[in-house]
Amino acid sequence: MSQIALAYVVPFANVPKLAAALKEPNTKSFWQELEQSGKAVEPAYPFGGHVLSVLLAQWEEHDIQMPLSVEQAPLGELLLADVGLVVCASKSDAVELLKPLKEPMSLDNLRDYFNEFTAQDFDEAGIAMQSGWDYVVRGLESVESEDDYYLLFIA
Repeated sequence: MSQIALAYVVPFANVPKLAAALKEPNTKSFWQELEQSGKAVEPAYPFGGHVLSVLLAQWEEHDIQMPLSVEQAPLGELLLADVGLVVCASKSDAVELLKPLKEPMSLDNLRDYFNEFTAQDFDEAGIAMQSGWDYVVRGLESVESEDDYYLLFIA
């Protein structure tokens, strides 16, 4: 799979610029504006976005729901666009979400879940899933202001 995972912390004041960039004929303008308007979560996630998709599915099975807080316009436009938005968390969402994520699963459990979910035998799946876990936590911890949003894209 060629999916990638990208996460940014974006001040709400910059969201209208992102929504405006979505009106362009291709998404290149959107990604350029996101780079300028937000702060990328670093270091970047080194594995494919499909691994992070599996991790999100595992969390959902454990009643850890990723928020899509797009009620406030123009955040909803990001969800409707074809840019792969899978998480949109406000500061309060991030604080709540971090609570269950502070107790990670073992590498063996993560690897076994990935391999069963995908019907693959990926030896480094536990490491890849843990890296994704750390990436999401790092991003959520980066939401410092009530005016900031954590945006996770898998595209």
